[in-house]
Amino acid sequence: MKKHIISLWVKNKHGVLSRVSGMFNRRAYNIDSFSSGKINDDDIYRMTIILSGEDGTIDLIKKQLNKLVDVEKVVELDSEHSSLRELVLVKLNWNAEDKEKIKEIADTFGARTIKEDDDTVTYEYTGGPEKVNAFLHILRPYEMVAANRSGAVAIIE
Repeated sequence: MKKHIISLWVKNKHGVLSRVSGMFNRRAYNIDSFSSGKINDDDIYRMTIILSGEDGTIDLIKKQLNKLVDVEKVVELDSEHSSLRELVLVKLNWNAEDKEKIKEIADTFGARTIKEDDDTVTYEYTGGPEKVNAFLHILRPYEMVAANRSGAVAIIE
């Protein structure tokens, strides 16, 4: 199934997130990734929703989103002409023998060290979903204490 990037501009009103997520829930449609945040205006929030589905189904979802109270704008972004990024925070246990290997991996990906001590290290990495997947995959052999991944954000290039 094809991935679709939906960008919503919504009014910052009580219950708007519940109405948007409820629309997906009522139709038993799964969201692959979701993020939202305030943009320039305190009254407008931008939501980025990543979905997998057929074009006809996505068109129906966009029409339903446009009908919701407090939704100002619904746009499907073209993945070829958009920048899509995620953030992951990863905390690893490390020992003397793994320390250099882990640092080399982080340097190769351009991950930023958040905190480092004798027993653990925490990295921040930002990239496209495939790059984030690759970063997490290559760290799999090492003892991961915790990891947290954000939803994707996207913008037209």
